[in-house]
Amino acid sequence: MRPKNRISQREYFSYYGATCIGRLLVDEETGKASAFDEVGRSLGEFPNYDGARKAVSQAHHDTVERNASTAAALKRLTEPVGFASGLPSDVGGGRRR
Repeated sequence: MRPKNRISQREYFSYYGATCIGRLLVDEETGKASAFDEVGRSLGEFPNYDGARKAVSQAHHDTVERNASTAAALKRLTEPVGFASGLPSDVGGGRRR
């Protein structure tokens, strides 16, 4: 018979290549799992290991997508602004009458 105070959680790490993308804590008695992203933020509790694994994978995918869109926005901010079209010629230093 198992002692009542025994810790029944097992920790798993999820990797994408050599990069750790998350962590799972699985309660071996109940089968429930908690998921955490690569920086340790909780992604929630799930009824099983598979749901927690999918949450870690989706969180990583969302992070990669968000970083790519942020990089694109920063690139747009650093590009020079083009000239506005359709303005009268006397606006912005044009000839005056």
